[in-house]
Amino acid sequence: PAPPRVPCSPAVVEALERAARELAPGARALTGGCFSKDSLYAEQDHRFAAILAELGCVATEMELATIGPIAGELGVAWGGIMAAAGRVPDGPWLEPEAILQNEDLAIDVALAALGRLAA
Repeated sequence: PAPPRVPCSPAVVEALERAARELAPGARALTGGCFSKDSLYAEQDHRFAAILAELGCVATEMELATIGPIAGELGVAWGGIMAAAGRVPDGPWLEPEAILQNEDLAIDVALAALGRLAA
């Protein structure tokens, strides 16, 4: 069976998408499913990566598995943003400086989106 899905709040996703377009025009930003896991390198396995692709996952991470269900239970709007560090299973890892730039941009996008949502 497929893992349970906890959808993000549409308003949060829209605010993140808008902020990303404004702060990084032309940058590649993906919107879609994310798989939360407890192993940093689980997707190195080609079979696992294929399953994620079939499920429509565009990223993996390790924190939203906790945040999403709690926010859903509490009725709180929520969403997530990730900064790319590399592409797996076959893609290269980015250079450390590029990862830091992606992280900084993700923080800027999240803060801009939060500002819009709070206004």
